[in-house]
Amino acid sequence: MGERVSTAVTGIRTVAIPVTDQDRAVEFYVSTLGLEKLLDAPIEQLGGRWMSL
Repeated sequence: MGERVSTAVTGIRTVAIPVTDQDRAVEFYVSTLGLEKLLDAPIEQLGGRWMSL
């Protein structure tokens, strides 16, 4: 057998979570989980918003 290589996750930069109610999702992540809303910008081409928490 060959040499075994091990890797570890050292960080996460971006996670996309599609939701049906963006306002409710932001309320949950900010109020319940304590995340900070850093960006909330409309994306008119897609009919939604890009949020960074």
